[in-house]
Amino acid sequence: MRKKTILSIFLLTILTTTLFGVFVSVSASTLTVGSGKTYATIQSAIDVAIAGDVIEVYTGTYVEDLVIDKTLDLVAVEDDVTIKGVDQLNDAAFWPLADPNIDIQANDVEIHGFNIESPDVTDGFYSSGIVLTGTNIKIYDNAFNSIADGAGFCIVIQTWRAPGYPGSDISGLYIADNTFSGTGLFDSIFLNADVGLGPVTINDNTFTGNAYRAVATQRPNVVIEHNTIDTIYNGIWVDTEDVTIHDNNILTDGYGVKNTGSETLDATSNWWGDLDPSDNVVGDVDFSAWLDEPWDTPPPAPKPKPRRQGIVWYGEGLNMGNMWATPNKLIAVFSIQHETSYSVLVAIQYDTQLNTSVVVFARSFLVRTNCEYLAIYLPASLFPENYEIVIQSELGSLPYVVASNQYGIERNVN
Repeated sequence: MRKKTILSIFLLTILTTTLFGVFVSVSASTLTVGSGKTYATIQSAIDVAIAGDVIEVYTGTYVEDLVIDKTLDLVAVEDDVTIKGVDQLNDAAFWPLADPNIDIQANDVEIHGFNIESPDVTDGFYSSGIVLTGTNIKIYDNAFNSIADGAGFCIVIQTWRAPGYPGSDISGLYIADNTFSGTGLFDSIFLNADVGLGPVTINDNTFTGNAYRAVATQRPNVVIEHNTIDTIYNGIWVDTEDVTIHDNNILTDGYGVKNTGSETLDATSNWWGDLDPSDNVVGDVDFSAWLDEPWDTPPPAPKPKPRRQGIVWYGEGLNMGNMWATPNKLIAVFSIQHETSYSVLVAIQYDTQLNTSVVVFARSFLVRTNCEYLAIYLPASLFPENYEIVIQSELGSLPYVVASNQYGIERNVN
């Protein structure tokens, strides 16, 4: 009988698997990189990660080029975390052929919190920096530093070009809250033409130093806002349509905005460093209605002054007569500050005077958000001769006695 039962279970398993398939739930993992962590290099963690994993990188300088070919969240969890590139091309005349220092070829990749440094580019060489394709890539909260001697040149972030890279789509690319600086000449962000139609956003970045261009785009549907460009060379070059440039501080020794596209470029509402920006633009650029002072992040709206929260009065209160057709006692009054509702448990227990208690009533009350006050009344008939009232709230840690007929306990909170 035992063999027959086992065989039946085995056949049922095969049948179930055949009919319904096998469903495996796989949750994202967190991989750690650094001294004393699971992985010594970032690439070794990338190689074993699966799509959706988080890679946390700890303090150190990681001299390595990376290939990211799956959806990952790559995050520096400490302040002093540097990724330093390795490869450089040996003739700047070959630019813009790419040999990536960080090659991203996946959707939904995030890179944030790092110091990202170019190789030490020698005279006449150039480095390719981050080269990417994929939708919804996010690069934010990083500090980029370009290092090059003489005629050496760095590109910090660029995109794979279509049709040279078939199917390249950078829709949803988000580059924000980064700093771009360096001792060598560099292009900060270069967006090549792709097949995608979705937007690209470049927001709240700061460009300083020897940036030859802060942003260059041959890709339409790009929004460039809230950046500060303070370089000794040029600002933004646009060689396409459907690009908007608003609320930036553009302070350059060369051109601020240059348009070689076929349509008028919307570059209104920017600060150009003076009240006559006409000498800061090249080509068909609408710079009217410019700002008369530098753009700055508006301060956050003041938060409303909070009301008192939690229990503002509790204890045995007034007898309220026939509210429930029987005398009632006021037990507690609550006011609300929290963004969400919370619950309060009220219990009446009989004190046996033998260090034990018998609960004769218990009820949970919901204190709703935006409710000014909640008063809790209980029928007097619930109260035994010797009783304690115990209130436990999600706002507190432990239950406590707030009223006792026997011991005369009564508390107030302001």
